[in-house]
Amino acid sequence: MNKFISQMKKINLKFTLIFFALLLSLSSCSNDDGESVPDYGISTGNYFPLTENNKWWYLDDGEVKLISIGSINYFGDTPYHRIFNSNSNLESWMIKRGASYFQKSGSTFMDLGNGNTLFLGEYEIKILKDDVLAGGTWSDNLTLDVRVYGGGNPMSLPATLTYTSTVLERNVTETIEGNTYTNVIKVHMHALESVNSYNTTIESEYWFAKDIGLIKEITTSSSDNITKVSYLTSYELN
Repeated sequence: MNKFISQMKKINLKFTLIFFALLLSLSSCSNDDGESVPDYGISTGNYFPLTENNKWWYLDDGEVKLISIGSINYFGDTPYHRIFNSNSNLESWMIKRGASYFQKSGSTFMDLGNGNTLFLGEYEIKILKDDVLAGGTWSDNLTLDVRVYGGGNPMSLPATLTYTSTVLERNVTETIEGNTYTNVIKVHMHALESVNSYNTTIESEYWFAKDIGLIKEITTSSSDNITKVSYLTSYELN
C-alpha cells in the first residue's frame, strides 16, 4: 500500500489548472457543498479565449509547452472546448459559464508496477471567476473516483479534493520577460488532496490577462516541496 500511495502523489491535482487542475463534479466525482443553484456570476471580460486553434507557448520549468484549443466536445448537452497540451497525454476540456471558467480532466490510468494499475476518474474544478474582487474567494469539495487494479477485484480508495481560491489582485499590470500585460487577475489556490488518508497540499498561483489567457503559473506540492514556474512566451489568438 505504501507503494500505491507514493505513486498517487504523482497524480496530484495540478491541472490546474492549468490547469490547471485542474478541475468539477461529473459522473465520477461529486460536489459535497449541497449547492443547488450555481452562481456563475456576470463576466467582466474574456480571461481565457476559447476559440478553436488559439495557441499559447510557455516556458514550463525549463521546457517549451504548447497549449491549444481544439474542437467542441459534448458531455450530455453541454459543449466543452478540447484542450491540447504538448507535454501531457491527459485529456482535458474547458468551458466558461458566466464569469466562471471550469477545467474538466478526463479519466486516466497509471502503471504502478508489479501488475498493478491506478485509475483516476474524470473531475472538474473552477479555475477562475473573473467578477470576484480582490480578497474574494470560491471553494469546493470533491469526492474522486480512485481505484487500483491488479491481482483480483479492483480496490476503491477513499479520495477527496478540497480547494479554496482567492483573488490576490485584479486589474494590475505585469511584465514577464519583456512582455507587458494589462488587466491581470492573480489567483491563489490552496488545494488539499487526500487519497486513502494520505494528504498532499498544493499551493498554486495563476495570472490571467484579459483577452489573452493564462500568462503565469507557480505551483508547489508538499509531495516534493519543489516550486515549478511556467510563463507565457508567445501566443496566437483567432
